Amino acid sequence: MSEPIPERADIRQLRTQAKELLPSLQRGEALADGKKFADAKLADAQLLIARKYGFDSWPKLVEKIETPILLEKLKEAIDAGDAPEVEKLLMTKPALRRHINEPMFAFDSQPILRASQHAEAAKLLPILVRYGADPNIRSKWWAGGFSALDSARGDTVDLLLDLGANLDVWSASGQGRIDVLRELLDKDPVSVNAPGGDGERPLHFAATPEIAELLIERGADIELRDVDHEGSPIQY
Repeated sequence: MSEPIPERADIRQLRTQAKELLPSLQRGEALADGKKFADAKLADAQLLIARKYGFDSWPKLVEKIETPILLEKLKEAIDAGDAPEVEKLLMTKPALRRHINEPMFAFDSQPILRASQHAEAAKLLPILVRYGADPNIRSKWWAGGFSALDSARGDTVDLLLDLGANLDVWSASGQGRIDVLRELLDKDPVSVNAPGGDGERPLHFAATPEIAELLIERGADIELRDVDHEGSPIQY
């Protein structure tokens, strides 16, 4: 039966344990998966350490311990707008790329949502997308998820579109893209009252009177309230 990983496990300490275990393997005081004891290598000792904690390989144990630390470094780099550090981390640490679309910022938002609101968005966003960030992902907020396009402003909107993001009824409404909004409503009339981020309807997002007028003409309910704040469109 495997042991739980120590609460403050340090991969350097585990490497030291493996080095200390190796001589005993070579003396025949422990098993090394059928290898001749004298031929035991450091990798054999590392494998025994990994199995002790329930992992079938040393790299998987290392990843389990290092990933939370690396995720914190990635978050700090994004918050600081440090594009070179973000690229370095994602390029050299495959485990981070497997978490690139997971919530790790406030309101259960993913890296691309945080970066889209940053002053250094123009530098951060292409890197994140290159390493697997989904430009159309929505946050996991309990009341309804937001997309990067919901809160992006200025040139960041066009950059996101260039990177593969797609306008929907909420972001088209919020970005004042009336032609796109009209086309979306033509394709899916029911979406005029669909709940988006925070449970807001497209009318909550309306950026201009013209957008609001179009939505009301198409059947937007002016009394519907959002889920999180219970506010009506007129309050917004």
